[in-house]
Amino acid sequence: MATAWNYFNRYEIIDDGGFPKIKYIDGGDYDYSSPAEVLMLSALHFVGIEVPHYMKCEPPKSGKLELVEPEFMLIACNEVIELLKLENVPLEKVDKRKELVECIKGKTQRTIELLEGIKEWSEQGYYITVDID
Repeated sequence: MATAWNYFNRYEIIDDGGFPKIKYIDGGDYDYSSPAEVLMLSALHFVGIEVPHYMKCEPPKSGKLELVEPEFMLIACNEVIELLKLENVPLEKVDKRKELVECIKGKTQRTIELLEGIKEWSEQGYYITVDID
């Protein structure tokens, strides 16, 4: 099973046959497997980033999506990648991040590759959301 991650520069709430719908503009989407998604969400969560989840067919009543600025996503990706590349993590410096290292031990290279993709979107100024099915 896969989950779509959307990357976009802007969005609109449109009327689709009498129903509101989120339309992402100037971007695309990429399907990640459930294990890959869990790795990325967990890694970003540990540095304080919660990737927004939305249903395209059920936008917020306010008509405004709460998004993470691409600059913050870029900083978070860099921080996690740097941490994952450390071979010997000094325990006095990691506090709760030791949990991150333990959580994804053995999947480090794949996680770095996935985060590099998110980082690339962020460098291009894209916002990111995850679809809720």
